[in-house]
Amino acid sequence: MKKEEIKVIAILVIKVLSIIDIIVSSFWAVISFIVYLVKDIPFDWWSIWAFVIGFIVFIACFIYMAISSRRNTIKAKSETRNKPKRKSKFQERLQEMQEKRNN
Repeated sequence: MKKEEIKVIAILVIKVLSIIDIIVSSFWAVISFIVYLVKDIPFDWWSIWAFVIGFIVFIACFIYMAISSRRNTIKAKSETRNKPKRKSKFQERLQEMQEKRNN
């Protein structure tokens, strides 16, 4: 596999894991809050921290993908600008006709 493919797969895996983390920590926070209200147990703040960490990782992956996509777009545009342009058939025939006239 190419290096770019491995990066894409890794980012997708991290995004999926962060989404799962956000969902699970949300349920965990709700259940923890209900238990806090019903019983005399202190609130478990780890659920909130897990949610925040998962959200930050998800946003970081989103920003990384946006930046790398923009970088690839700019790179592709610069590569196409530097390539010599191929003449169309019309341009080739026009050039031939001009050469015939000059000779």
